[in-house]
Amino acid sequence: MSRGAWSEQGAQFGTFANSAYAFEASYRSDPGQPPNNDFEETELRLQFKQQITPQDALYLRAIYYDAAGGDLFQYFYQSNASPVFRYKETQEPMLFVGYHHEWGPGAHTLFLAGRFDDTLVVTDPLELIYIKRYPMAR
Repeated sequence: MSRGAWSEQGAQFGTFANSAYAFEASYRSDPGQPPNNDFEETELRLQFKQQITPQDALYLRAIYYDAAGGDLFQYFYQSNASPVFRYKETQEPMLFVGYHHEWGPGAHTLFLAGRFDDTLVVTDPLELIYIKRYPMAR
């Protein structure tokens, strides 16, 4: 776009022997129009499947995500936007491992385990948050 915003995506996939894979990547960047309205996002995804036997398959999926930006909320009066609000989100990495076994026609066992680590940091020095503390009961 003329203001400098752009988006890029790509993918590579294929098979070899008893394996299949897919790798995808996306990147978006937008400097925004009002002040502190910028945005940047990166996501990488990898999938892999290995056919161990005709009845057994192993699956792996890994995802990395990173995003950061300013005040993206829409306001009727843009003067209400925060000039110092910032956020950053990171998911590093999300991992999933799956296993499939076919005992016979219509009889399957599926197993899926995953790890998800998401961190979101929001800073806005101009926002006041009041916390009332209550005494603990004994």
